[in-house]
Amino acid sequence: KKKKKKKKKKKKKKKKKKKKKKKKKKKKKKEAGSRHHFNKYDITLLSQIDVLK
Repeated sequence: KKKKKKKKKKKKKKKKKKKKKKKKKKKKKKEAGSRHHFNKYDITLLSQIDVLK
């Protein structure tokens, strides 16, 4: 029984990590798209991303 509880805890942690990774991937995709769209304003975008981080 104790072993099963440990496995459940590990699964929960993995799910949380997966959610965080998905969010990060979405942000990166948006950043890449924005950069492609606004090549002229790359410096402005970079500063904005720095503020977001």
